[in-house]
Amino acid sequence: MDSLYQRLKELDHDTFQRLCFQLLKERHPGADLRHVEGASGDEGLDVFQGELSGTPTIWQCKAFPSGVGKSQKGQIRKSLKSALANFKPQYWILCLSVDLDSKASRWWEKFKKSHAKKVTIGEMFASHIVHELIHRRTLRNHFFPGASIDPIELKRVMRGTGELTPEELEAVTESTLEDYIERLKERDARFNYEIVFSGDLGPEYVQKRRPGLVMSFQSGAKRVNVFARDVEALQQDPPKINLRFTKEGVGKYRTLIKTGFAQTFTKGEFEHLSTDVPFLPTLHENQTLIIGPTESLKNRRVKARLTFIGLDHNVEYSFVELAPERVGTEEFALKTVSNSLPFELEFELLWKGTGKFNYTPRFINADVRQIAKFLGAVRILCSGGTVTLHDLEREAQLFEAQTKAVQITEAQRKFHDLIADLDLITETLRVPIRLPPDVKDDDFHAISLLKTICSGGSKSVDDLSFNLMKSEANSDLVRTLPRVAAFRAEHPNYEPKPKLFGEEIDTGPYAITVDQAEIADYENTILKFDAAKVGDAVPFRLIPKVPVQFELLSTLPKR
Repeated sequence: MDSLYQRLKELDHDTFQRLCFQLLKERHPGADLRHVEGASGDEGLDVFQGELSGTPTIWQCKAFPSGVGKSQKGQIRKSLKSALANFKPQYWILCLSVDLDSKASRWWEKFKKSHAKKVTIGEMFASHIVHELIHRRTLRNHFFPGASIDPIELKRVMRGTGELTPEELEAVTESTLEDYIERLKERDARFNYEIVFSGDLGPEYVQKRRPGLVMSFQSGAKRVNVFARDVEALQQDPPKINLRFTKEGVGKYRTLIKTGFAQTFTKGEFEHLSTDVPFLPTLHENQTLIIGPTESLKNRRVKARLTFIGLDHNVEYSFVELAPERVGTEEFALKTVSNSLPFELEFELLWKGTGKFNYTPRFINADVRQIAKFLGAVRILCSGGTVTLHDLEREAQLFEAQTKAVQITEAQRKFHDLIADLDLITETLRVPIRLPPDVKDDDFHAISLLKTICSGGSKSVDDLSFNLMKSEANSDLVRTLPRVAAFRAEHPNYEPKPKLFGEEIDTGPYAITVDQAEIADYENTILKFDAAKVGDAVPFRLIPKVPVQFELLSTLPKR
């Protein structure tokens, strides 16, 4: 594309402006971009988006065929100064028909930083423009006709497709691809075939593996995916590829066989001898060959029992599913696949039943009860407990290991305490709780209160307010109340309802008891109660002298 760079330099100022406008319109098809005609460019803008009376985005176009020197730097400074004097742009973007050399690049970086507090400055220089033109053939041919050989047009002429409409070309292409796929089937009908053209994504395009995909090979932008169709025939006579490995390649291949780890073979490590797959292209030394576990292996499931054995208690997962990650002659690897577990376990096992494992917590949005259970298992691990993995189908132990005792950190201890409090709340009040990504201060206050209510604990409070309804039975009793007394009150629900992780929590009926509380404004409160009629509610405010005891009046049986 050297000729395209040269032709870009040769553009006059007006044509360069129009090119930039059209290019920006194609890059931002939904934006309301406007091109400024004539001498308005002296105000520091050639293209803009938004309202000029507001905070527009401004593009300033400069055609500098000889590069950016002292004179051109002065023009750029003048344009920005003018734009800032006439408008309040949020972004000011400089478009150049050339790239900057190292000296000009250093100046440009300092220039942007010096104005950073006033406006965000961006750039669209020659390399950016050429890169976009490579992908925008119509625009390229309009402004630079004959700048380079257009392979697309050349192919259209050679194939006679240049005069076809898009619909006609689609029909021809579909028919051609159908014929190609049929020819592949004629070579080996045990497979189904899929042709994928990745276009500008190029050879790095990788398609997600799908069930039944047995091989895939790529040439340029074309990828051929091969799927098993006649599985029985393929099992009786599997496809064969004969390879010969060099000394370096043999070492990698042995690692593959022993461990199951995928291996990448490059130039000089293998030689393609023969194959009975008729459509498979011959591998050559400049190609890369990757051999690893098949997708069907990873789709298998191992049903197991996982047990954490401690000194005084055990934590058991009676049924977990694991998927093989790799399988070799000497070792294999398994990983849990259940989405309901708040963790992911990976085992690297030797066939004799030993090995190592590690776990990755997945606590965010997980059920608090499941997190609490797993943290019980973690405490066993930290105390030097034993882990066993038992294959339920084969009735065989896959793994057993004892861990070394370690101290949990203060941060871990606080997290364990938090989950224990949440577990108490969810078990006592029968409310499902999932751990959010962030626990806020208001959540900690709600947890403290709900824990106190659920555990029958006590809490220091500044005052207690309630309404006491006057009745025939209590009228004489209240009149003789001392200033400081013991009080007990029962409520149908805690109000206002505590809000935990954005959800209101119903406590159900509960009682509070305070052994010593002073009646605030004692004389006036007793006088108001004495003057009230039977059936009137009289407000009382108590100032507790000791912590208030909470008590739930009804709880559901444990699940």
